[in-house]
Amino acid sequence: MPHVYVLELAEGHYFIGRCEDSEDINEKIDDHLLGKTRDPHTDRYPVKRVDKIIRDVSPEGEIQCYTQYFQMYGMLNIHTDLNCYRCGRPGHYKKTCRTRWHRNDFEIEDDVDV
Repeated sequence: MPHVYVLELAEGHYFIGRCEDSEDINEKIDDHLLGKTRDPHTDRYPVKRVDKIIRDVSPEGEIQCYTQYFQMYGMLNIHTDLNCYRCGRPGHYKKTCRTRWHRNDFEIEDDVDV
């Protein structure tokens, strides 16, 4: 199962990231701290500290973490690399996904009203 980490950034911003089992979560966090990720959010707002690490989290747990931080700090202050599990695109989640094509250019087989 994946792991989720929350970084407190400068100016009251937060970054919610995700890594898979095979990835070293400490290495990924260190890359953010050292500016090696080329992520626009952590480039613009430097990392102040690691706020939270949640290991072996379910997809619902990821969304719950995002929702919790959204409610506490507001949408404009939360940045994330979480994507839809159905199509792989950012900006929405499987529950509200309406596309027929995955971001890797294959058609999604399940029934979706578009």
